[in-house]
Amino acid sequence: AFLAQIDSLTKANKILSDENTVIKSDIEKKNAENTELSSKVSKGEKIKGANVLVSAFGKKSKPVSKAKRVTELKICITLIENEIARSGQREVYFRIIDASGTVIHNSTNNLFNYNGQQLGYSTKTTIDYQNKTTQVCCSYTCQEQTLKTGSYDVEAYTDGEKIGSSQITLE
Repeated sequence: AFLAQIDSLTKANKILSDENTVIKSDIEKKNAENTELSSKVSKGEKIKGANVLVSAFGKKSKPVSKAKRVTELKICITLIENEIARSGQREVYFRIIDASGTVIHNSTNNLFNYNGQQLGYSTKTTIDYQNKTTQVCCSYTCQEQTLKTGSYDVEAYTDGEKIGSSQITLE
């Protein structure tokens, strides 16, 4: 009887051990799925931008195309509707980069974080993003400098992500 009881307990232990192995495997699969879904949600909640437009203006806010006449660059971007993004206050940064790769700015303190590094920006604005398609515009006033003839790249960033870019060429 004692041997039968040991045999019965050994079989029960084997069954429980097998069930435990199956459950652990299921948990590992679920954790992997959860990690993958979290990554997808994280990507999905990023705000995307479209239609970056750059316009050059001179005195009296008239459109100009000659670099020496530019007193202001106006940059607009459309933030796309995203229901799963966090709503609320957002900083949108714009970088104006000349042909030599230099960011045009009015202060060397104009910095923001992008991929773990500090990047200089030309201008920024704060918006109240409410998960709807939103037009965002910001102006850069040329101070103590005149723009040079050539092409300028313009990049837009928010939440540490590049959300759009464009280019303007000045004569």
